[in-house]
Amino acid sequence: MHRKCFLDNTKAKNFLNENLTMFFFGRKRLTFGICKKCGLIYQTNTVKPKEMKKYYDTLSVAYDNLNKPTKDKIKSVNRHINIVRDELKIFPKLVLEVSSLNTYNLRQFKKNGAKVVEGLEPSKIIAQGINKKEKIKIYNTTIEKFNFKKKYDLIILTHVLEHLYNPLLALKKCFKSQKPNQHVLLEVPLFDKVENYPNGTFFLEHLNYFSENNFLSLIEKSGYKTIFISKMYESTVLPFITVIAKKENNK
Repeated sequence: MHRKCFLDNTKAKNFLNENLTMFFFGRKRLTFGICKKCGLIYQTNTVKPKEMKKYYDTLSVAYDNLNKPTKDKIKSVNRHINIVRDELKIFPKLVLEVSSLNTYNLRQFKKNGAKVVEGLEPSKIIAQGINKKEKIKIYNTTIEKFNFKKKYDLIILTHVLEHLYNPLLALKKCFKSQKPNQHVLLEVPLFDKVENYPNGTFFLEHLNYFSENNFLSLIEKSGYKTIFISKMYESTVLPFITVIAKKENNK
């Protein structure tokens, strides 16, 4: 499958081509390029969305913190909750997490004041496993196919947008589903200082590699206003950027 830049609808200048025989996918050609206009690095040739969906449905490739959250997970969730407490006037009552590998994050938001917490998880194996054991509702679907029936005060998309074929459409859908003064919490790997990245940084599942500029452009083009930015470079495996953005009143 060939992709154009979803921010500018332009072709990229390719810098890496690989013909790989991969587990589950077989023989595929992966190509990475950089958008000549906005500088976004992304997979210009990759597997088809149906193939990727089947991959997530069939395999529990990232059964994160299955039994007990790691120290890094606890630290990350605590940081997110503190940011939300500091930046939002009212702690969100209705929270939706996109791609819930487990319920630890949602459970912590509920402990801190959220009344309704729900999640989306594209992996059938993970979603079914959570729903059998937990009282928190997890919808086995993607953000692209999800039918919003609630106006969530906060939609969490941490380490999700780099996996999507068109993050702009996904964020626009979130924007349309919310009321003014509701928020999104966004986090992606930050591809600004490549010297901070280890070898093997390009993953099949990571379709997009953001800099601060094109990430903020993505948020602005989706309709949101950025109200908080945080960047971390050395205290994590990969550098990343965290943003809280708000849907403002219609001008």
